[in-house]
Amino acid sequence: MTIQYNGANSVTITTKSSSIVIDPYGKSFGNFPKIKQDIVILTDSESTDVTSATDDQFIINGPGEYEILNNSVSGIPAQRHVDSDGKNTTIYTIRAENIVIGVFGHIDPKLTEEQFEEIGVIDVAIIPVGGNGYTLDSEAAAAIIKEIEPKIVIPVHYNSSSITYPVPQAEVDLFLNELGVSDVQTEEKLKLKDSQLPDTMTVIKLAE
Repeated sequence: MTIQYNGANSVTITTKSSSIVIDPYGKSFGNFPKIKQDIVILTDSESTDVTSATDDQFIINGPGEYEILNNSVSGIPAQRHVDSDGKNTTIYTIRAENIVIGVFGHIDPKLTEEQFEEIGVIDVAIIPVGGNGYTLDSEAAAAIIKEIEPKIVIPVHYNSSSITYPVPQAEVDLFLNELGVSDVQTEEKLKLKDSQLPDTMTVIKLAE
């Protein structure tokens, strides 16, 4: 398995059987890379872009249980970070090649005990950290990570010169300081095997 960062809240998870793209974005954010997309997973359909979707793509857009191309996906309902109109978003857990990945979109930081139980034990957490009222800030993201204790943390949706955010996003260093991490690995792509997961929590900053 490999995980690559596309910018904003988007990553691509490539397994032996599929290519999973999380939260592709529209041109207002920047130029989304051309990537094979067998499965498209949307945490919030109103802030992502599926205009390039084709008939042979499987789109997951909300809570539920999904089995597709040797991947097990569970969508957990959550409240949006800015919820003035009662709309919701979705947290996902993805089990592929014996690795469990948790994907946290623009969620309200106050998760319930029931939501944490549904999330369960995860190996990799992909979590936005940019804050400023748009998504989880460094403090809220760090609190969730400390609660779920994943083996690998991949921060996303922070300040970047390659992405035009509708709301300015904080630097990733604020999240790292809040989490109390000084040793951060930087990778072009993250290559993972279940037998090679770290014993202690590791933060990995992926190149865009």
